[in-house]
Amino acid sequence: MLNSSTPCAEFQVTYTGFTTQAEAAFQYAVDIWSYLIESEVPIKINAQFTALGSNVLGSAGAAGYYPLSGGSIPPNTAFPAALADKIVGYDIDPAGTDINANFSNTFPFYFGLDGNTPGSQYDFVSVVLHELGHGLGFAGFGRVDDNDSPTQGLIRLSGVYVSMWDNFIENGTGMSVLTFADPSAALLTQFTSNDLYCNSPLATAENGGSNPPTYAPSTWNGGSSYSHWDESTFNGTVNALMTPQIGAGEAIHDPGPLALAFMEDMGWGICIPCADADGDNFTDVACGGTDCDDSDPAVNPDAIEIYDGIDNNCDGQIDEGCMPNDFPANAIELVMGDTLCENMVAGSNLCATDSGIPDPGCGLYDGGDVWFYVTVPSTGEVTVETFESTEDDAMTDSVLSIYSTDGSGNIVTEIACNDDTTGLFSTINLTGLTEGDILLVRVHSYDDDLKGPFNICAWSPSTLSIKDLAFEGFNFYPNPTKSLVHFNATKAIDHITIFNMLGQKVMENNPNNMTTTIDVSQLQSGTYFVNVNISGSTKIVKIVKN
Repeated sequence: MLNSSTPCAEFQVTYTGFTTQAEAAFQYAVDIWSYLIESEVPIKINAQFTALGSNVLGSAGAAGYYPLSGGSIPPNTAFPAALADKIVGYDIDPAGTDINANFSNTFPFYFGLDGNTPGSQYDFVSVVLHELGHGLGFAGFGRVDDNDSPTQGLIRLSGVYVSMWDNFIENGTGMSVLTFADPSAALLTQFTSNDLYCNSPLATAENGGSNPPTYAPSTWNGGSSYSHWDESTFNGTVNALMTPQIGAGEAIHDPGPLALAFMEDMGWGICIPCADADGDNFTDVACGGTDCDDSDPAVNPDAIEIYDGIDNNCDGQIDEGCMPNDFPANAIELVMGDTLCENMVAGSNLCATDSGIPDPGCGLYDGGDVWFYVTVPSTGEVTVETFESTEDDAMTDSVLSIYSTDGSGNIVTEIACNDDTTGLFSTINLTGLTEGDILLVRVHSYDDDLKGPFNICAWSPSTLSIKDLAFEGFNFYPNPTKSLVHFNATKAIDHITIFNMLGQKVMENNPNNMTTTIDVSQLQSGTYFVNVNISGSTKIVKIVKN
């Protein structure tokens, strides 16, 4: 028995005379069977939608039977074409078909696929599903000499061959129908005894250890007697499809476990569709699906990866692209810089969830925040900035907020919030702080827009202002710029080096002059750090290239 989330058998149907609705319903029934039985050989169906006799819904049967032998096959057993092909592993009759099917184009069928069949119509999917079951082997050779006035029962074809169905049918005393003379009145008595059962081991086990009864009414009913489950026993149950009768308004879109068990004993491989145990529309990897944990609806290929030690999106990786600072308790330290952003931290809110802290006082918040912390330096001043990352699928718009704490890392109150300062990124400058205090820093995407990598740093402006006289009168402009940046100083500028946000050097210049101009038009748009050297002293400034 196989488990699968994909078809285990290929059906090739030739449609003749079908309307669009009728063909769609027929194909729907075919597709149900394709997920239930297994065969390496395509199953060919010749389907006709045409006028049939009065009150005839339709019929289907094997286009031919082929005697096979060997292994556990009982002697003189002939198999329906589709099952014979499956057993031998090749198409015995490449030019022929396996199942012939004929259905009425005048009967009041319901062609919907939803099973909501009106009480005045007959469900076409159910009828097709039933008849195809006969074509696949749910049928015996038991018959009578005259349907209207029978005197004898017959089983063997050409006086020799029986079907797999016949091999498994016995009466209430355990006598196989094959032990009775063929043809004979005794055999007819068995067919009309209301006392025939299927002794297929798998079907018996499925039926709770009792042989399931087959349809053997006291009056022979051609087309119904012998090759069905017993109507009175199984009508209205999960095994009702292969009983001989279907009522108006009734819809059954599953052959039932009993029929599948019997068909497995006949020689079919049974392919049980994978269940979606957690209801997330993905089936378990154990049976060919893509859900790596079918007990948790939050884990599936469409899930967003979060930092929780679980492969949430079933890609074989745990917490990929995630950072652990999804909550304040896991905040990552921002080491205070004393020359602008030399201690840049690469952050990401790709996997972030809602930390449960009240919404910040600016921007639009819809979850997805990550947390950092800084320790206030002796200057009592802290500047925190976010910048766009150069990584793929980076954050495009940040919101930054800072919170005071009680000394143990617990939030007391929000003390500052900033949405946009540098483009769509954020800067907060705080003064008059107490040395040693811990501040929590919260970053999220504006309105939970594109989550992803970003850069962040913390520094103390006062430290930057304590410079020697080399940078008195130093300035640069314009900023932001599209092309040229002009630098002016009261002493000769010895060296200028420009770095991108990854710390990679992208430009270098040795002006040896108090004024110089650098053309940055060839640089990509973004934020850059400029290292300026004058008389042995260094200053780092930030420029934005539009």
